[in-house]
This record gives sequence, structure tokens and C-alpha cells, in this order.
Amino acid sequence: MKTTLCSMILVLVSVFSGYGKPLDLALGARPQGMGSAFIAIADDANASYWNPAAMALVSRLEFSVSNLLNQEFLGVNVNILNGIVPLPGLGTLGFSWQMVNAGLEEGDPDNELDFREDHWQEHVFSLSIARKLWDKLLVFRNTSMGITLDRYMYSTDFYDGAGLGFDLSVFTLLPYDIRFGLMARSLAAEMEGEMFDPEFRAGLGYELTIKEINRLVFASDIALKKNIEYANTPELEFRNMNFKVFEGVEYSFLKIKDFTPALRLGTNLTPLNDRGGIWAYACGGIGATYKNYRIDYAFIYNSKPELGLGTRHHVAISFFR
Repeated sequence: MKTTLCSMILVLVSVFSGYGKPLDLALGARPQGMGSAFIAIADDANASYWNPAAMALVSRLEFSVSNLLNQEFLGVNVNILNGIVPLPGLGTLGFSWQMVNAGLEEGDPDNELDFREDHWQEHVFSLSIARKLWDKLLVFRNTSMGITLDRYMYSTDFYDGAGLGFDLSVFTLLPYDIRFGLMARSLAAEMEGEMFDPEFRAGLGYELTIKEINRLVFASDIALKKNIEYANTPELEFRNMNFKVFEGVEYSFLKIKDFTPALRLGTNLTPLNDRGGIWAYACGGIGATYKNYRIDYAFIYNSKPELGLGTRHHVAISFFR
């Protein structure tokens, strides 16, 4: 167990020292239940993290808090708090607070010279504003734009650091009510004076309601990032641009008054850096909305535990009015 926890801190440290950016865990139980395909269909408090531009279409006050549990790393605690506040005449304000805490041990606890304890803490504070640009322009409807300011902070018992960055996002409706979202994350972002590469994510979504009883939501995302590899083979060189693909579907039953259950399935796929295989996550989840409250659960299975953070469970509670 102690070796495992030590490995975990090496993973965390490598994210900062090797890639120069904080962990992007794609948090949120509803999005993760759909395979993290959410850029184009963000229509709740998760939009403040996933696509702030889509907040402009949310007319209600909404808050969400979630917790992620990793089966292989029980000493790691991951949480995110999201909120959306409509400002009539001005736009929509959003915020998110991502927290990662880990208690870590290395060596033999019976040997004082060999044993070491450490604590990892990471916080990402984000403040967003979104505004609708136009109702219709050519084939683009309900187009909105969002901008986010990010503050990154991390610390251990031995060192700490901080940085700033910002994100830009766009949402629009295409013909046939196809939803499109675009997110450029970590633009001009720096950590302790060192710049790191942005990530670009685009997605399509479609919502189908059948006889006002059944609702199906389909989503597909692709994420692009430079100078990063998704395998732990050190002799392989970084690719100039690597990508991930995300697919998800959500079914909701609308017939019961004040109560809406939902079922979600999804996956995300990553070509490995030798292009000789695929690293996949299989995802599923359930949700239930009762009046002004919603609870969501997601299960994420990692097909290659040696490359990622293992099997995860994600629970979220939301309130809106």
C-alpha cells in the first residue's frame, strides 16, 4: 500500500514538473457517467467547469458539489464545487472550485530513517462570465461566449506553487437543433513563471424527446493537446499533438410528476503513444431529479490501470431554483 501511495505522489508531481499544469480530472458525476462527453450538452451547474459559454442558456440559480473516490487510491480525496448565478441584463456568472487532497507515505513505518509522510493539496479556483451574442446569425442560433479566469495552487509539506490562466468557450445551435460547444482551456497559463500548453476540446450533442415521455441525449467530444503522451513508456518521444475521443448517451423518463430518473452510458478512448493500442474507460451512471434537487452517480472503469488512476466512483448532489 505504501508503495502504491508513493507511486501516486510521483504521478501527481510529474503532472506539474513534466507537463507544467494542474490535474484536469474532468469532474462531475453526470458528465463522467456519459464518458466525459459534455462540452455541447452542458445545461446545469457542471457548465461552469465544462463549457461556461453554455451557462448563458441556464435561467436558474444552480449549485452542485461532488466527490470522487478511487478504489486503488483510497487516500486520495477529490471534490469539486460548481455554481451558476444568472445576472439579468448582464449575463451569467459561474464558479468552480476543484480540490485534490492526498495523504501519502513512503518507506517502512518501522524504520524512522526510511519512512516519510507527505500531504498533497491542489486547488483550482475558476470564475466565469457568459453572455449571449445573438439569437440567429446565418445558421448559428442562440450563440454565446464565455471567459474564465483560473487560479492554480498546489502544496506539499516540502514545496508549493501557484499560477494563473484563462479559458475561452463558445456554444451555438446548428441546423436540426444540433448543439456545438468549443472550449480552449489553459490559455496563456503559467505555473511559477513557466508556460504550459493549452487544451482544445470540441463537441456535438443532440437531444431527442419522444412523446414527452422519453428523452435521449447523445454527445461526442474530442480533446486535443500538444506535447503530452498517454502512456508511461519513457523511451517514446512526445507526439506533437495527441487526442482523446469521448462518447456518451443519457436516457431520462419524464412521465412521473416532480421526479425524473436517468440512465447514462459512455466511453472515452485514447490512442497510446506507440499507436499500437487503445486505452479506454468504460463509464456508466444513474441520476434522479426530485423537484429542486438532483443526485447523480457515475462508475468509471479503466481498461489499463497501469496508465491511469484506476476504477473510480463519483457522487454529486445538486440544487436549483
